[in-house]
Amino acid sequence: MQYTLKRNWILAASVLLVGLAILIVYSRLTLGSITKDDPVETNRFQNYTFFATSTNQVVSNGLLNYATSTASATSTSINSYTDSSGRVDNGYFVVKGAKRVEVYFGRGTASSTNNGSSFFFVQTSPNGTDWYNFGKLILASTTNQTLLSNGNISVSTSTIQASLNLDFDSVYAIRCIVTQSALLVDGTNTCSASADW
Repeated sequence: MQYTLKRNWILAASVLLVGLAILIVYSRLTLGSITKDDPVETNRFQNYTFFATSTNQVVSNGLLNYATSTASATSTSINSYTDSSGRVDNGYFVVKGAKRVEVYFGRGTASSTNNGSSFFFVQTSPNGTDWYNFGKLILASTTNQTLLSNGNISVSTSTIQASLNLDFDSVYAIRCIVTQSALLVDGTNTCSASADW
């Protein structure tokens, strides 16, 4: 009798310990464990130009072949290609761990009228798949550091420089989006960025 009681207690304790171990392992897998730890290089500076095509980003016949002249464009809507450094270009700039990120919006004219407007947006991603509007741009031309959600170039050929306020944000990648006046698509748009680690 005593042997059976002792064996039951040992069996119950074993089942409890195994169940507890399974619960701990399961909770670490589903309740917030780190799924991927990416190392970040420091003391590095890099430039990136959006709206690329499946060929290298070059000037051809005086025209930028990575500019867009469509009414609406997203930088990730490109044909992926491998650049001369062996990196795959998917239309977004990986800025993980960057201390500073600057974006440069530019509008050129494709006609003599140049009556339209170009609205530039930045989206950020934690993984290169899911994208969210980033509403904390600081224009280089402002002194009060008002946070904006877009850059607007209207009825002119011009450029805008803005920095991303990353004080409380950590992002993996950024992409550029531009929309033009729906009724008047008369300009070419460029978007680029630089990051400092």
